[in-house]
Amino acid sequence: MFAGYFFLLNNCFLLNSLSGVVFEYQRIKIINAMKQIETEITIEATAEKVWQVLTDFESYPKWNPFVRSISGTAREGEKIKVFLKPPDAKGMTFHPKVKKSEPGKEFRWKGQLGLPGIFDGEHYFLLNEISSKRTHLTHGEKFSGLLIPFMGGMIDKTREGFELMNKTLKKECERQAKPARAKKIIKKRPGTGGKKDSKASG
Repeated sequence: MFAGYFFLLNNCFLLNSLSGVVFEYQRIKIINAMKQIETEITIEATAEKVWQVLTDFESYPKWNPFVRSISGTAREGEKIKVFLKPPDAKGMTFHPKVKKSEPGKEFRWKGQLGLPGIFDGEHYFLLNEISSKRTHLTHGEKFSGLLIPFMGGMIDKTREGFELMNKTLKKECERQAKPARAKKIIKKRPGTGGKKDSKASG
């Protein structure tokens, strides 16, 4: 979701002059500040089913406690509107661009809060079908930007949100993957459909 840089200024000297104060920077060191979250879960459903649930954005409010809503389409190059709410934290809305959308394999978007390089993130879902009815999901995000050193608490909350979403995604996929119960066919016993006839004795 959220590439940026953390700048350290080394050997800075203050020079006094008649015109005022002048700063001379002998060397600027650039450090790319990054952090990554990665979670995993196994789902008893095909990759096709997991993909179907994952990209059915209209149904997110029904089951997704972390990514509350997504507007747009899961198509590469498209911008989508995402509202997410980590546990015990304020929700946030952002407009990332879909970087990859490979059905049954990978869904990835990249966006930022504010200007690029402040707090950027690349959110991804990787699907690996390990059997005919079982899929391994890797759900993660690479964060970077100037604010990364100060966002530890928020990133920890985001990890909790990922894990919570994984569990509810698993539950929803497995619920949908269950074969429909065959309806019991109740056969009516043959009958006369009326009162029994009585025979006269004599």
